[in-house]
Amino acid sequence: MKNKILLGIFLLLGCASFGQQQLNFDYDAAGNQIGVVIILHNIPDNKMSHATATTLQSNPIYKDVKYYPNPVKNELYMEWQIIDNNNLNHIVVNNIAGDLLKDYKDVNTVTNYTLSFEGYPQGVYFVKFMYNNGEQKTFKIIKGE
Repeated sequence: MKNKILLGIFLLLGCASFGQQQLNFDYDAAGNQIGVVIILHNIPDNKMSHATATTLQSNPIYKDVKYYPNPVKNELYMEWQIIDNNNLNHIVVNNIAGDLLKDYKDVNTVTNYTLSFEGYPQGVYFVKFMYNNGEQKTFKIIKGE
């Protein structure tokens, strides 16, 4: 029923004269689809600002982390909150086989970062946040064309 309502709203809005519509799907840590976000924007040249996208899209599992786009083409913008002085030590990017592709270590004093996926082939990747208290958060990211 919920899916039918969302589809109906999407079709109704699709007929209206908004700029561009975008569907973003949310996944849990196991890769199961758990939600969909409809983003409507009317910005010249189809460019969406960081503030607009992060306001509309968040991670359903980790409420303190936001990222877009997923699927990603070249760059993944990530934004997070520091809670209880639990700083982010580094961000790790692995391919589906678990091979380490990149380790971003210069993130302990910032609350946002843009990860480059340029040069990576299409496929599934995992971005892992590693905190100073040992906590880890993993995100499934899809690299598209």
